[in-house]
Amino acid sequence: CADAALFRLSRIKGRPRDAECVDLRADLLAGADALRFSQGISAARHILSRADARSESPLESISRWYLERLGFEVGVQIPVAGPSGGSYWIDFELRGLDVLGEVDGAQKYRADGEEDSQIAALHLREKRRADWIVGTTGKRLVRWGAADLASIARFARRLEAFGLRIPRQPPW
Repeated sequence: CADAALFRLSRIKGRPRDAECVDLRADLLAGADALRFSQGISAARHILSRADARSESPLESISRWYLERLGFEVGVQIPVAGPSGGSYWIDFELRGLDVLGEVDGAQKYRADGEEDSQIAALHLREKRRADWIVGTTGKRLVRWGAADLASIARFARRLEAFGLRIPRQPPW
């Protein structure tokens, strides 16, 4: 919820950058300091300190939380120069591992009322995007979806299936 709130507040200026996220979060934490004797304020401060406006969906928020609990150093919303001069934005980078990560809901790959040819075109466009990213960065691209986030244990197994060593095994 905190990610979503920061996301909405930051979108007034367009796509948030690291510095803007830190400034917005700092402003909210300063407001929390004024309430330091209120019940629940320490929990609110902890949540605000972890919130990130760059998370564009609940799946991204959960993924980031799980990745950090598993001990990965995580970059968020990583730009990759696209073929036409724009940027592709990658959900995560597992720093130091040459691995990029994307979490997608099923809705990305289907659209109500669209014909099979339109769905095939959508899949082809995403395939070309992924190929471009892997080819230009030299990094692996790992994907997961909502079902893989049903638990941190299931998510860890998904990452291990891609040959990733989990830095910190949480208690299952």
